[in-house]
Amino acid sequence: MNKLKIITDSTVKEKFEKYPKNIKPKINLLRKLIIETAKDDESIAEIEETLKWGEPSYLTKMAAH
Repeated sequence: MNKLKIITDSTVKEKFEKYPKNIKPKINLLRKLIIETAKDDESIAEIEETLKWGEPSYLTKMAAH
């Protein structure tokens, strides 16, 4: 597994806190899957959680070879 750097914008944390109770487990599972997938990909060095159009978005930076 890759040593992945995760950068999370504070607005993303606020967005996750505002989801309804019935949605929170699903959105948290989706987030976990995205991060686990990025960790499994050796070519990804960094993932940044941010908001795009008011919803969570994930940007990646590739590892230097």
